[in-house]
Amino acid sequence: MKVKAFPEVFNTFGSTDIKNSKKAILNSGILETYRNELLLNKDGCIFKLVHNDLIRGLCVEDYIICCDFTGPIGVIYLPNEIYENLLLDEINNDINIELFNPPQASKITLKSSTQISNTTSIKEDIENEIKKNHMFIRLDDVISVNNDYFIVQKLEPYNICLANNTDIELEIDEFNFEDN
Repeated sequence: MKVKAFPEVFNTFGSTDIKNSKKAILNSGILETYRNELLLNKDGCIFKLVHNDLIRGLCVEDYIICCDFTGPIGVIYLPNEIYENLLLDEINNDINIELFNPPQASKITLKSSTQISNTTSIKEDIENEIKKNHMFIRLDDVISVNNDYFIVQKLEPYNICLANNTDIELEIDEFNFEDN
């Protein structure tokens, strides 16, 4: 489905805050198109956004979850970071949106930004953070826990996976401080 995408600042239709998130404000046309799939998917739904930039000869994609369907017909509102990742601007803002159903994550390998003293405790904190704030997770995503940062280095079974409502095997590769 083709829509026009605008950055978060253009949303004057409600008070929903999508800043610094993977959430977007979609429209009722998208709800009507995917109503049956949305109702059947108990784990939630992810939407794939594709921008074919014919001028630059690029095809860029990103993923979002919907926080509501209050946007005007034919329009969606995106967080600034996702808007910029898709290489959009006020003139070149046509994108395709489709429902995307990735598999549940089975294994996540993270790279720590700091040395970890209590691996068991931090694993529990990371799992709680993922379940609470990350409906889906992608390779190279950064997860922040207790002022530490962890980069998703490996993800199974796919490079983007649902991360809620699943048991996750979590591995942490610590940064090697002796090599630096």
